[in-house]
Amino acid sequence: MESLGATRIYSIGEGDELCGQEEAFKTWAKKIYQVACGFFNVGNKIGLNDASDVLEKSDTIWRPETFRVIEVPIENRLSLGEEYCKVHKKSVLKCRLTERIHLEKRHSSKQTILAKIDISANIDSMNYSPGDHLLLFPNNSPALVSGIIERLVDAPDFDQVLQLQRNTSGDARLDRNGNHDSWNDWGRYPPCTLTDMLTRYLDISTPPSQELLNILSSQAVKTEEKFQIKRLVNNTRIFDEWKNNARPTILDVLKQFSSIQLTPAFLISQLPLLLPRYYSISSSLDATPGEIHVTADVLEYQTPDGIKHQGVCSSWLNNLEIGDEIYCNVRKAPLFHLPNDQSVPIIMVGPGTGIAPFRGFWMQRKNDMEHELTTRNKHNQSFGEMYLYFGCHNTTADNIYRDEIRQCEKEKILTKCFFAFSREPGIKKTYVQDLIKRNGRDIYKMIVKENGHVYICGSIQMASDVKKMLRRVIQSWGKKSESQVDEYIDKMKDENRLHEDIFGIAVKKLKYRTKTAEQKPNRTPRMSFFKET
Repeated sequence: MESLGATRIYSIGEGDELCGQEEAFKTWAKKIYQVACGFFNVGNKIGLNDASDVLEKSDTIWRPETFRVIEVPIENRLSLGEEYCKVHKKSVLKCRLTERIHLEKRHSSKQTILAKIDISANIDSMNYSPGDHLLLFPNNSPALVSGIIERLVDAPDFDQVLQLQRNTSGDARLDRNGNHDSWNDWGRYPPCTLTDMLTRYLDISTPPSQELLNILSSQAVKTEEKFQIKRLVNNTRIFDEWKNNARPTILDVLKQFSSIQLTPAFLISQLPLLLPRYYSISSSLDATPGEIHVTADVLEYQTPDGIKHQGVCSSWLNNLEIGDEIYCNVRKAPLFHLPNDQSVPIIMVGPGTGIAPFRGFWMQRKNDMEHELTTRNKHNQSFGEMYLYFGCHNTTADNIYRDEIRQCEKEKILTKCFFAFSREPGIKKTYVQDLIKRNGRDIYKMIVKENGHVYICGSIQMASDVKKMLRRVIQSWGKKSESQVDEYIDKMKDENRLHEDIFGIAVKKLKYRTKTAEQKPNRTPRMSFFKET
């Protein structure tokens, strides 16, 4: 836009879809509103504070007389699939887990699993290509759910079907029977039991926001606890330290501030929605008809206080029984698909579970090459080189898909594979960007001379380091200036030859023991408020 003459009045805002995006947007929106009013000289005519406060207003503000739950007949319940569709306002389909394979060696401190899911009953709706994402709708931990219910005021029977209602009248007075003409069903959630609500639809594991803590403070009976919660609300530094060190769930908050008294109506109306997790698909539909495979790290870590936490989706996926139902769907990622021209070279960079989509790539390539053998007299298709750069700790513990990769090399499906080990005994730490530098001549030839494609999958920091190294390689081997490198990188993006599937880490890199790190959402690119980045 700037190149077309537009003037930037404020920086673009970014947020993580599963980690405080709403709060980040509110903060950004207030600032951009004030800047815009100043830029267009309307500040004296409009009360900036009053206008920006509109962002804080919501029809979910808690008052005991505003929300209630009522019991409804069990016949009012929808099927689970219909409930998921209503809650998430998108198609959600029922599939089943058919196999789960543990990819790490027994002595590894990490757990990585390959989950195979039967989608044959929904094959038309879940048609996918390698590089697409699978949306998984996980369940919360049963222990977490039961612990919260035990601490509720007026908790219903476990099999009672409940409907949340909201009083839409300005006059909140009720008659003797608690009836009011303005009580209406709140359409955010369909009727279901409280156990199902906490298990499937409410986010009870993410640390509460300052906004939610502020509301919780009003439910604390003890004055001292009210003060302690308000201190977290009013001091961002203290709040961030508490949140990042303790990673408290709602149950942890109720244990720490035991005088908080919550009702089912409070939980259902105030807790955020449990969002789906996104995983890069690790298979090819042509190679595995009727199946989707996903690769997932299983998160388990412990705080300095000795509190153990588990990742919501990865732990749920790891604990499912074979044959259990999985509610999911496919999200297309057309900018991360294989090139239509199979003769161009491909460079794939993916440390850890960043290798996930590339397993689908080499499965598709193998299928295409086998198909070509049967029809080569008709098409005479040539296949470009396919390089894989993979990083892990060491050769024995977490070198996932090692045997599969070796077989693909042997069959000439993968042209070359390079392994970077960051914790291999007796060897200097090596990362994927180091290998790219070492193979600069080949990288330059494939990218610049042969118009190759580069695919990067993994953390934001890794992707940034890899792109910096790619720039250095192009500049060094092509003897280009920085501006020329900028132009070439822009050209690659315009031609859709630089592909990224990157994600942020919702759990900060902790100083204490971490079994492994879960991506939230796994394989979900960071989202700006205007575009995917």
